[in-house]
Amino acid sequence: MWNVIGQNLALNYLKKSFASNRLSHAYLFVGPAQIGKMTLALNLAQAVNCTSENQNKPCGSCSQCNRTLAGKHTDVDIIKAYEPSRNGTTRHRIGIDQIRELQHKLNLKPFEGAFRVTIFDDAERMTEEASNALLKTLEEPPSQSLLILLSSQETQLLPTIKSRCIKLKFNPLPVKEIIDHILANYSTKEDTAHLIGRLSKGCLGWAIEASINPRILEERVIQVNSILNLMDSGLEDRFRESDNLVTALYNNRKEALQILKEWLGVWRDIMLIKNASVNLITNTDYTDILKSKSMKYSSEQILNTINRIQNSIESLDNNANPRLAIETIMIMMPRNSN
Repeated sequence: MWNVIGQNLALNYLKKSFASNRLSHAYLFVGPAQIGKMTLALNLAQAVNCTSENQNKPCGSCSQCNRTLAGKHTDVDIIKAYEPSRNGTTRHRIGIDQIRELQHKLNLKPFEGAFRVTIFDDAERMTEEASNALLKTLEEPPSQSLLILLSSQETQLLPTIKSRCIKLKFNPLPVKEIIDHILANYSTKEDTAHLIGRLSKGCLGWAIEASINPRILEERVIQVNSILNLMDSGLEDRFRESDNLVTALYNNRKEALQILKEWLGVWRDIMLIKNASVNLITNTDYTDILKSKSMKYSSEQILNTINRIQNSIESLDNNANPRLAIETIMIMMPRNSN
């Protein structure tokens, strides 16, 4: 049973390749976070090891399918960039040691299934050393192995790695399709479903998670209020918030980057309102406040702030100095003097 929703081009391509026994040894799934890349990767891992006699694989009910979905299959590995390290912080790169361990496993025959499947989450977070090591495996793939790279920023992958994978693109879903899915499958109020649909940016996985876990929307409110307050704050308050965010970056880089993306979304909405496109904003529950803010800044100020936050996100992805990147945002952000 294939569980991915709304990615018919990628799904149909894989189903056709699987049915004709012509799967590649390596795939690159490209698209925003939480859009369905991991769901389809796990489905493919289920399919190649499924023991059902039915031709409609994966069946979703045999022991191979169940163990894969539960993360207990000995032949299915997920290599992650963001994982807790021994000192309590979060690692934010896929390193050479992880690739060497993988290469050792791939040289062994599958233990309980037909294929050894490796899924690389945030594949663009591989170090250069790890990327070069993986390239050797892609050039000479072991038999009975399947590699699936997931990436939301494919430009950060080595061109030689991309050229050795079949690339499948995952596109954002229409907002209405996400809203309809949430209302049909979860106990979510209609106005909340509409808000989630806008905030999801077409990523169904995020929308589902936000519908199940109310803390996601609560945390988002905290971050939106934070950036709105910073617009009225002096440098002392801004630098205090900068210290908090730098600490968060060291402890959990992925969550800290998400905070910056929330900030970016607020400034984007202000720019849209400034240009008479209020119908396109995502933070619809803050419409009146954002309208008020848009009147206090020039288009140039708003655009400069958007560019600065975007540049900081990109530089932090490339291991720039966190304190310098965040403090630059705080200094360059225009101050609303009411």
